[in-house]
Amino acid sequence: SLCFEQMEYVHHYANQKGVFLLGDMTFLIDHNSFETWRHPDAFKLNFSTGTPPDIFQPQGQYWGLPPYNWEAIESTHLHLITDRVQTFSWIYDLYRLDFCKGYFYQYEIPRGSSPKE
Repeated sequence: SLCFEQMEYVHHYANQKGVFLLGDMTFLIDHNSFETWRHPDAFKLNFSTGTPPDIFQPQGQYWGLPPYNWEAIESTHLHLITDRVQTFSWIYDLYRLDFCKGYFYQYEIPRGSSPKE
């Protein structure tokens, strides 16, 4: 796509000038992202991620982003995750995995429900 062509150009140009690009690989993905359209089974689209109620957020948090369906992702040998890593490797020299905790723990809320429920 045009976006990736432009980012590859920027990456190459920056490297020619001695500049390394640092990116942020977000853990969560929007319901309307390319990944959810291409791999709908890899997500629990009837749920949202968030946080349970606690002392700081008595109502909890509802983020509106679908949790991963890890069983489906594992059945494809983690292709969704490895594809994302490969894509980020094309356009960045270094990248940070945002919200690493989410790879091991996620709070799932039925869409339209509150975290307190």
